[in-house]
Amino acid sequence: MVPSRLLTGRRWPLAFVVVVPTFCGVVLGLLVSVVIGAMHGKRARSATETSIGEPIDSVPDRTAASPGPWYPSSRQAELNTTTPALPDRVTPEKREALFAAELKRHAEEQLNSSWAASSRASMEKVLGGIAETQGFALVDVDCRTKTCAATFEWSSYKNATDQNGALLHALFKPNCYREIVLPEPSDKAAAYRGTLLVDCGKGGEVPIPD
Repeated sequence: MVPSRLLTGRRWPLAFVVVVPTFCGVVLGLLVSVVIGAMHGKRARSATETSIGEPIDSVPDRTAASPGPWYPSSRQAELNTTTPALPDRVTPEKREALFAAELKRHAEEQLNSSWAASSRASMEKVLGGIAETQGFALVDVDCRTKTCAATFEWSSYKNATDQNGALLHALFKPNCYREIVLPEPSDKAAAYRGTLLVDCGKGGEVPIPD
């Protein structure tokens, strides 16, 4: 039973003695709940800022149809240690335009007959074998002095996007920078042609071990 007399000896109403401690307990409980809620809210905001608070320029913008350029493994390792990673903010339309300009530059490049012949022979053998195995066609290989362009034909755009990765990673000479860009056509079910560009002017050629 709650005593009706405090230590001072003053008599207080029984209702006051019962209600005041109860009220104080409720207030204290509310304060604790507010503090705990604020702490959880701060943690939640911190986690959200970590996941979505990166600068927009750090988010790469790539298309599944056209994977990023490929370097031979030893050259890529060198780039990873000497060149800071730059955000890829190129839109698909811009990338297609850049790739078209690269192909135009290749077509205008002077011809080194010896280098072109050996490079074309290696590419025709390896890439022609991949195309035959996977059910598409190697249409043409054109090599100049530092660049080669290999044109392929697939039965559909979907097959082109599914199968072009093998071309980027195939082991053939010249073992240099490679890129393929596949613009989306209006008719995805129609036969589709795409070009693989090999450019030894970007980082040079990496020898293939015998």
